[in-house]
Amino acid sequence: MLINNRLGTTDQIDTRGSILFLEDIGEKLYAFDRMMMHLKMSGSLDHIHGLIIGEMIEMGDSKVPFGKTIDEIVLDVCGDRDFPIVSNFPCGHGEYQATLPISHEIELHAHDDNPYILIPESPVDQ
Repeated sequence: MLINNRLGTTDQIDTRGSILFLEDIGEKLYAFDRMMMHLKMSGSLDHIHGLIIGEMIEMGDSKVPFGKTIDEIVLDVCGDRDFPIVSNFPCGHGEYQATLPISHEIELHAHDDNPYILIPESPVDQ
């Protein structure tokens, strides 16, 4: 995740008040766990309003199995937080490509078995 490369630099993103979207391709599970812990320890998850995990494509294990799935890693890192989490959202490098507006007001609803994202106003200038 490129977001981790920017931590501690002048290019670090301000996640306060955001619904954070994360996705990756071709990463090892232990490395994804390390990246999620780095986000947590840096404070980047402290003030977000929601977390969306996109399609995690070609994520692999090591010769010695890591022992956790993507969802288990996310819940281990964020399960004690008070924000909604949606996993395997169809956006990223996968077959399905939902379009998410950047820096635009959205609502994340994840309180039941049918989570969804609502975009109250069009992000396209009329």
